[in-house]
Amino acid sequence: MKIGDIITKEQFLKFAPLGLTALSSSPTNTLIGYCPKAAATYSATVEGPLEAIPGYVLLNKNTKEARDHIRGYWNLVNQGAFKIHTLPNMPLLKRRSL
Repeated sequence: MKIGDIITKEQFLKFAPLGLTALSSSPTNTLIGYCPKAAATYSATVEGPLEAIPGYVLLNKNTKEARDHIRGYWNLVNQGAFKIHTLPNMPLLKRRSL
C-alpha cells in the first residue's frame, strides 16, 4: 500500500482510524478520513442506503477538520474513485536480537 494506490472500502474501513486519508480522483478532489470526535457525537438521522458509518467523514483539505459524515460517497469508494492521500500511522515491529 502506497500513496496514489486505489483504496477499497475494506482497506479504508480498516486503516482510516489509524490515520489513512483518501482523495477522490474526480474534479471535486474530495478528502475522506476518520474522526473519533465525529464518531462520539454521531446520531442516526437517515435510515437505509444513505446511513452513515459513525466517524468516517468528509475532511476539509486545508485544516483536516471533519465536515460531514460520508453517506453517498461509499458507492464511489466501491468503484475505485478514491486514492490513498495519507498513509496510516502504524508502529513498526521491533525485532529482538538473538
